[in-house]
Amino acid sequence: MFMKSSNTFYRGSGGFTLVEVLLASAILTIVIVALYGTLFPVMKAQEVVDKEVEALREIRRFSDLFSIEVRSAFYKKKSEVTSLIGGDTGGGARALPSLSFTTFTFPVIRGDRPTSDLKLIQYFTEYDTEGKLVFYKEVTDPYFIGSGVSSSQYIRSEVIRGVKEISFEFFNGDKWAAAWTTELEEKLPEAVRAIVTIESGGVERPFTVTASPVIRG
Repeated sequence: MFMKSSNTFYRGSGGFTLVEVLLASAILTIVIVALYGTLFPVMKAQEVVDKEVEALREIRRFSDLFSIEVRSAFYKKKSEVTSLIGGDTGGGARALPSLSFTTFTFPVIRGDRPTSDLKLIQYFTEYDTEGKLVFYKEVTDPYFIGSGVSSSQYIRSEVIRGVKEISFEFFNGDKWAAAWTTELEEKLPEAVRAIVTIESGGVERPFTVTASPVIRG
């Protein structure tokens, strides 16, 4: 009578051989690599789409608010606090467009400092550390400019990041101009136009918003 050693491996015990484990691991690795190769471009494409959608939302918010602010723009001759100044700064190929104007809007209350519903709105652009163009907005009380007002009284916010180009144009009743100042014109333009260009799908797409001041001093 022969007896089998107790350490003999039975295939029917439900275990796997080393070869089977290695083979299964190799197949699993191939499947994972194939899935990653398929999903990664999809995820990158989705990320690009999400950024473009967010940029369009920001442009829509800017267009709505900009139209309201320009329609409520206010200028009065010989006034030291009301104005509208627009054009390019910086010069050369990296000229940075800007626009500042006084307008009636919701007052911003900070502490016990007096405030009014007349605000100075400033739109301007700057290049960040990565060389991307960022569109900013700054709001302050025109009555406190030049009176030792601290930088904390300027409310600054980012409007759109990573735009390709922004420009402002001003209609004088006859043609559009690239610059305007009430100090020389002594009046508000008949209309103000902002052109925001973003890159979508490798193509530059300009978006235009035009508004006309309705309050005349």
